[in-house]
Amino acid sequence: MYDVASITIKAGTGGNGAITFRREKFVPRGGADGGDGGKGGDVVITVRENSYLLRHLHYRKTFRSGDGGAGQKNNRTGRNGEDCVIEVPAGTIISEVTEEGDKKVVSEILYPDQRVVIASGGEGGRGNARFSRAENRVPLLAEVGEKTREKSLHLEVKLLADIGVIGMPNAGKSSLLRAASGAKPTVAEYPFTTLDPVLGVVEKGNEGLILVEVPGLVEGAHRGVGLGHEFLRHVARTRVLLHLVDGTSQKPLQDYFQLRIEMGLFDEALLKKPEVVVINKADVPEVQSKLPSLMEEFGQQGVSISHMSAVTGENIGEIISAVSTLVGEGPNAEIMADAPVAVLMPQPRRGSIEIRKEEGTFILKSIRAERLVSRIDLHDWHARVQLWSEFERIGINRAMRQAGVKPGMTVKIGDTEVEWS
Repeated sequence: MYDVASITIKAGTGGNGAITFRREKFVPRGGADGGDGGKGGDVVITVRENSYLLRHLHYRKTFRSGDGGAGQKNNRTGRNGEDCVIEVPAGTIISEVTEEGDKKVVSEILYPDQRVVIASGGEGGRGNARFSRAENRVPLLAEVGEKTREKSLHLEVKLLADIGVIGMPNAGKSSLLRAASGAKPTVAEYPFTTLDPVLGVVEKGNEGLILVEVPGLVEGAHRGVGLGHEFLRHVARTRVLLHLVDGTSQKPLQDYFQLRIEMGLFDEALLKKPEVVVINKADVPEVQSKLPSLMEEFGQQGVSISHMSAVTGENIGEIISAVSTLVGEGPNAEIMADAPVAVLMPQPRRGSIEIRKEEGTFILKSIRAERLVSRIDLHDWHARVQLWSEFERIGINRAMRQAGVKPGMTVKIGDTEVEWS
């Protein structure tokens, strides 16, 4: 099956800010003019038209956006990284996979023009021109670009269709889809010819109805037998069910209820969907002869049935009209009732400050501090003075004092260890 896929994504890292100065005649170090780094590219998921499976994501597993370019002199900002666009079918549920293997739904792609930024690119680092102040005309500070991390995603398609054609294996679903819509599924005289859902479009007035052939279900499907889980997920995303019963079966009524039982065990909501029940293969003489008894037998169980032949086309038009009427009567929102609200994966915020102590070393977690320290030359006394001044301005020093950090103690900021002063 190609309706699920696991991929790894990474948004682009922001570009580093530049440390440069103007060189003008008679103006030594004529002012900072280091530009900001460019923003990293986003990872965007959007709809792939006329696509219903995730087959293409089984051949490519890793997606990365472009990194932002470094800032330049003359206050020139680095180029922004190129976005990475991943196309998926409408009806794709996107989950982030945690390190423990748990899945958390973060968004769902439902509409043709929908575009979801699933991972934002890192911010570009500020160049030294941003740190120029009256008390500091020669800033030696700049920031590295914001780093991003890899994320593991699990994608799952729940096909969006007006009509779900269901039935036991070899009930004639593929033949009906081909006759009604012009779709070209594989048709053969043995069960499980269809292993992937097949869609077709039936023209009805000025609109088209989308049919999905859900491959045949078997006993135990709700437990995953015969790829049951894969198939039943698609039933959940249809508005009306067209239930085909094989007229040549030795036990048509039992087949009908067996499939209903499997659907109910998987999700009781499936049993509440509008349904049209049809005996197929009415062109076969033995089926013709027992149609009256079948109608009576089903009627005694409160099930109204019709008959048709997917081979000769008998009654197909009438059946499609009956189903389309049910589609028109049902609310569109039903198939999207369980859609989660789109949630963008959070990015670290600049202002948060966290301090903890591990084995005698204080650990400072602050995005702003880490990005400054990574870009500075800590061997330059002037640069260190400016760094501590900036720390004072943004509240780092106060937080460190409150945490009990004293001059001479070792503090780890990101990957850098410094002696606090």
